[in-house]
Amino acid sequence: VEVKPKLGWYDYENKYTKGNTIYEVPAKLSAKEEKVITDYALRIYNAFGCEIYSRVDFRYNGEDFYFLEVNTLPGMTALSLTPMAAKEAGISFGDLLEKIIKLSIFRCKPI
Repeated sequence: VEVKPKLGWYDYENKYTKGNTIYEVPAKLSAKEEKVITDYALRIYNAFGCEIYSRVDFRYNGEDFYFLEVNTLPGMTALSLTPMAAKEAGISFGDLLEKIIKLSIFRCKPI
């Protein structure tokens, strides 16, 4: 998902006010750029020991990708990026939640 605020930065107001930001889903990247960013994201996800799901964020200046953060508990609102990405991949919001729950239960270890 490419995040493009209409004015200023992707701050609290632009993030949580419907209509303030344009979301390109999928991001407009070349096949080569998509491969690079996917590889980076998977390597970072694994290096951080993430399980089930998370979101790896980058900044991109049109030339280089810069790792920003790993969000281990991404939002699940109408304006959240993870449900947008899932929808683009053909996964409904309900199916996304069901998959996260099932994977979480499977991975849980009794105390």
